[in-house]
Amino acid sequence: KATDAIFDLDDIPPPSSERELAWLLSFYWHVDRACNSLADLAAHLSEGERPSAQTLEALSRAYGAGLAQGLELPPAAQQALGSLGIAAQG
Repeated sequence: KATDAIFDLDDIPPPSSERELAWLLSFYWHVDRACNSLADLAAHLSEGERPSAQTLEALSRAYGAGLAQGLELPPAAQQALGSLGIAAQG
């Protein structure tokens, strides 16, 4: 497991696919392995630790930036994001 301080979210490009978003969230949730889908991540949350409120806000901004650049998620992925506490922020 890694420490969040290794990466500054502002230095990471916005996610352009569900897989990229799931990997990003997997890292910050500290799950045992990177998940390729948001549903898979939601199923493995017990392996990790919920990020701080500040980190969740930054992840929500990253998701919003991805949406602004064309990221599209299927309804199941959007529902999984809700269970993670992630909502698009500009």
